Amino acid sequence: DESIILSPIKPPSAKPTVSFTDEPTTLSPSISPSAKPTVSPTDEPTTLSPSVHPAKLPALEESDISSDPTTYPTYFPTLSSNDLVIIDDPVFPLDACRGNCRNDDDCKDSLVCYTHNGEEPVPGCIGWGISGAHYCADRPPTKLLYRGSNPADPLGVCEGDCDRDDNCEGDLICFQRDGSEPVPGCNGIGAQGGDY
Repeated sequence: DESIILSPIKPPSAKPTVSFTDEPTTLSPSISPSAKPTVSPTDEPTTLSPSVHPAKLPALEESDISSDPTTYPTYFPTLSSNDLVIIDDPVFPLDACRGNCRNDDDCKDSLVCYTHNGEEPVPGCIGWGISGAHYCADRPPTKLLYRGSNPADPLGVCEGDCDRDDNCEGDLICFQRDGSEPVPGCNGIGAQGGDY
């Protein structure tokens, strides 16, 4: 009996073969695409079939692509017109949900300067804002509105802080309270101890 001894197969080389063959090789296409695109173009166009799954995002129009993209991410999200915002150097009159107003004249149109007590939302606005700050808001007529401890004008329905009946318009009476008990015909908490 002759015994045949086989030497182990060498592992493939790390570098491609430099010498060329006379005959072309026949290769079947790759199952998965390469990680990098081909640098040199082919003579024949490639035939691609459409994607089976649609893209998650719509294709961008050329006008949507920035010619000068930012190099850093946006730190602050885009604010809506209903988000409570305190403006450092406000230009009066202020829009709804913007602060810090000092009185109704600092607000646009029929908006009122609403003192935020931090316990309930500012009417028509999103977020909790800063307690004690003043925001312009579109106030429902029965919402308690604190106009300060000594307002100059007579107070309307559900407005405070009054000390006596003659601080109120017409036949309205000043409802005295010690804490945040409900004011008849009005909604909200209002200022702690404020009279309406």
